[in-house]
Amino acid sequence: YLAKLFLPPSEFGIPNVLVPFCGSASEILGLISGGWEQITGIEISKEFSSFGVKRINEFVKKDKSVTYHAST
Repeated sequence: YLAKLFLPPSEFGIPNVLVPFCGSASEILGLISGGWEQITGIEISKEFSSFGVKRINEFVKKDKSVTYHAST
């Protein structure tokens, strides 16, 4: 709900957000569900990053309207 609440009006362009400590990607999944179109997540831990990418992959398989790119 909060992710949708903070979406900027469409006249500001494509909504984008930075998640500086994305961990296991919980915030990223919430932002995707909330309608944010460009999400950049940064995580220093390879372990958390790998787990987060797996969670996003699982989510994307269920929602074919989502496209994303992950680099580790």
